[in-house]
Amino acid sequence: MSKNTSELKFDLFQSAEWMLRYVYRSIKKQKDYILCSPPFSQTQYVYQVKDNSKFQIQVRDKIDLKIVQDIFSREDYGLWRLKRYDELVNKYQSIVHSGKVPLIIDLGANCGLAALYFALQYPASRIIGLEPDVSNYQKAKENCKHHSNVSFINAGISSKDGKGSIVNSQDENWSFMTEMSDDGNVQMISMKTLLSNPEIKDTVPFIVKIDIEGFEKDLFSANTEWVNQFELLVMEMHDWMLPKTANSNNFLKCISQFNRDFLYIGENVFSIKND
Repeated sequence: MSKNTSELKFDLFQSAEWMLRYVYRSIKKQKDYILCSPPFSQTQYVYQVKDNSKFQIQVRDKIDLKIVQDIFSREDYGLWRLKRYDELVNKYQSIVHSGKVPLIIDLGANCGLAALYFALQYPASRIIGLEPDVSNYQKAKENCKHHSNVSFINAGISSKDGKGSIVNSQDENWSFMTEMSDDGNVQMISMKTLLSNPEIKDTVPFIVKIDIEGFEKDLFSANTEWVNQFELLVMEMHDWMLPKTANSNNFLKCISQFNRDFLYIGENVFSIKND
């Protein structure tokens, strides 16, 4: 048994919880996805309710498994829980009907499952994910290989172009933190550079998802003209992880300039454009 396999240990309590969740959602069908594999399996089968299909995800370790549960069981990025859900869906459809392509940006893509979720929910969109860690980047490409509208860039996001490094590369793969560094080996790119890519010239900004482990302090420190271009911004803030740093100040100062709703659901802020 490999090291990664051994980490997916059988847990009776977790298995019972999985079975109860499976039965409940099978009866209610209130959500779009049902996990069809026990939590100790490295092959996770996901049933998609709306089109009666299923797909599989190969998880590397317990972290990948937790992300599968967060994205497809809890549906952390499920917009159906918002009162303005119909409005957002109508916006997506209006972009498509106009002959344009809705653009979804995933900053901090990790193993690509949020991008996969968005690809399944909004199949006519163009999705670009940024991930600074090479191993996560490779896994993201593998997880989305059947979706031609999804691509990834092995880079980190920043308020300006430059070089950076991962400062905690020995930690778990969903907690990697970046910092700017002139001699770093990670490419750091700005949203201005990303949005000027000629490959997305016919797209219309729709959703930007941000989970960059505290580096939002840098991202929102300057060059934030892109923020109000997106109908929806979804971000996890990390003051809980970085106490006494006022890490969210730059984001709060930036977002308060715009006419946008501000909702907190679970771990994420949902900021919706009102204009």
